[in-house]
Amino acid sequence: MSNENELSPGDEELARALSQLRPAAASIEFASIALQQLQRCAARQVRTWRIAAALLLCGLVASVTLQSNRAPDVRPLAATTTPDEAPPAPGPESYFALRALVLERGVDAIPDRPAVGSSDAVRLRDVPRAGSLDGV
Repeated sequence: MSNENELSPGDEELARALSQLRPAAASIEFASIALQQLQRCAARQVRTWRIAAALLLCGLVASVTLQSNRAPDVRPLAATTTPDEAPPAPGPESYFALRALVLERGVDAIPDRPAVGSSDAVRLRDVPRAGSLDGV
């Protein structure tokens, strides 16, 4: 055991020199390291947005290019009436005539007409009005 604690003169000198060493002060502060990390992160985000914008721009250019190369599909419209003919006059069953009749005489002026294909069509006269006690 005594042999383990005894050092040679060279080892004692080395131990004395090592005991006098002190750690050097840090030359880089935490704030500067954090700032560098934030700058790298911001640069990555800017790069990502630039790539996304470039891809969208390429898609837009391709879309416009493909649309402009296509010939427009233009077909002449067939005329249904000749310019000499006047449009037909509204009959008594037209919307405007029926509307004028209802505004003039009320809902009871609507003509009775069964629905197409049903023999028991509900007439407007058969439906009780709101606020009336006819249906109760």
